[in-house]
Amino acid sequence: MTDASVNEVRSKNGFNGKQVFLIVLLTLLLVVVVAYFVLQSYVFTKEFEPVHLSQTEAAVLNEKIQALGFQPDTTVVSNKPKKKKWLWGSGTSKTEKSVASEVEPDLIPEAYKEDSSKREINFS
Repeated sequence: MTDASVNEVRSKNGFNGKQVFLIVLLTLLLVVVVAYFVLQSYVFTKEFEPVHLSQTEAAVLNEKIQALGFQPDTTVVSNKPKKKKWLWGSGTSKTEKSVASEVEPDLIPEAYKEDSSKREINFS
C-alpha cells in the first residue's frame, strides 16, 4: 500500500475534527436545554395563581360536578378572589381569636393527635 491509499483509508474511517466538534456542541446544547427546562419546571416553579371563573363557567362546572354525584359549592358568586387568612398556633392569644372569627372553618388547622393503640403487624 502506498502512502496515498493509507491516508485515503484512514480518512474514510471515523470522524474528522470538525464532525467531533459539532457532535460535542450539539450534545452540550441539548444538555443545557434539558437542564434549563427541568430547573424552570421543577426547581424554580412560579407561584400558583387560582383560576377565577365567570358566572357561566361556574354554572357549567356546577352542572358537571352534579353529574358526577357531588354537591357543588354554591356560595361562590363573585369572580373576585377572596383573601383567606390562615390561623396558626393554638388560638389562645387575643389576636389569634379575633382572626379565628374571620377565618372560614375549614381553614383552621387542628392539632396533631395520635391514639395510643397497639401497632403491631402480624403476618400469617
